[in-house]
Amino acid sequence: MNILQFFHALFGWIYFSAWSASFWPQVLLNFRRKTTAGLSPDFIAINIVGFISYAIYTFASYFDPAVAESYKRATGLPPQVEFNDVLFAVHGAIMCGVLVWQVFTYPPRIPPKRYTALTVGIAQTAVLLGLLSCIMRRLDWYKYLRWAGAVKVMSSIVKHFPQVYLNYHRTSTVGWSFSMVLMDVVGGVFSIAQQAIRCIMMGSLAPFTSNMAKTALAAESLIFDFYFIAQHVCFYPDHTDLDVIRMKTESVDVEAGVPLSTEPPARKDENGSVLHEQSVDKLPLMSAMDT
Repeated sequence: MNILQFFHALFGWIYFSAWSASFWPQVLLNFRRKTTAGLSPDFIAINIVGFISYAIYTFASYFDPAVAESYKRATGLPPQVEFNDVLFAVHGAIMCGVLVWQVFTYPPRIPPKRYTALTVGIAQTAVLLGLLSCIMRRLDWYKYLRWAGAVKVMSSIVKHFPQVYLNYHRTSTVGWSFSMVLMDVVGGVFSIAQQAIRCIMMGSLAPFTSNMAKTALAAESLIFDFYFIAQHVCFYPDHTDLDVIRMKTESVDVEAGVPLSTEPPARKDENGSVLHEQSVDKLPLMSAMDT
């Protein structure tokens, strides 16, 4: 193994580890807070259809000889998919399923918007029907994989907009894991670095152009990650968790037999002045419905 092969393998496992680990902070945050307030249900719905498509794309490309042959006939090259790509995609699909479960288990239990659910349902049905057609030899694998990869790319681009808007609407990033964003940055950087090293090894840009799903996934994630960092650090620096405060206050009042107050604690600045007067009881419900 020469130095390029070593760094190619190293960067691949670093990006796989960072991107795979990036799912866990959000899951653990939801579990610790016992609420998904601040996390867009539309983001989760779009994300899971993308990762199911990407799991099919990578798994078939890496393990099925018929898929590799179809790909090679169309492009003149074997599929540019690594084993860590497969593991990342499958792990991502599983973790997205866990997040879907949390959205419907923890309050406020707000489902995605109807048009989001309808679009996601249609896209997922098309992906699964296409897979069935390939298995029955009625559709070429290469054409199908390009479609499955496109679904992943489009979902990755679109999925971030509901979360960006939810953070803006709530004027807060509380409930959206900042650790997840930082790990996503590391994963995106090393994913692109691995492809760049493979380009040097092959003397071709094929690792970028022949695996557009992976290339676009890294590029768009970095763009949105830097914007999320700006939201968290610059735009909305107050990270007081009003949702958890409200839930704890209501729990104590219920146990004490005190009627629930409609006036939750308001945010205050360093001088004790109220920053805004919007009802905290309304805030999670409005933000989740408007996502």
